Amino acid sequence: MKIPSRQKSAIAEVWADVPVSSVLTLKQLEIGQCGVIQALRVTDERLLRKMMAFGILPGVTIRLLRRFPVYIFEVGYSQFAVDEGIAAAVEVGPFRGISSGETISAS
Repeated sequence: MKIPSRQKSAIAEVWADVPVSSVLTLKQLEIGQCGVIQALRVTDERLLRKMMAFGILPGVTIRLLRRFPVYIFEVGYSQFAVDEGIAAAVEVGPFRGISSGETISAS
């Protein structure tokens, strides 16, 4: 899958601005807490493609809604339910004051 050049720079900006020590997984967020997706550490290529098709991409804000019985999170106006393994594979950085689902623009 090719990433448009504008999107590549936005992803690079996200990585450059976030210290490694402040990166958490979706599993580690508090309920109601927002973060910016930094990486998807999913080993199943089919699952990765599905997540990307739903707009779950680096640079997008995410908010954890529930932890039990499954992890439920929000990206934009959509909500998704995933198991603990997938929640542990979604790395998030600090929230920067943008709404859930928005991407960080490369300025």
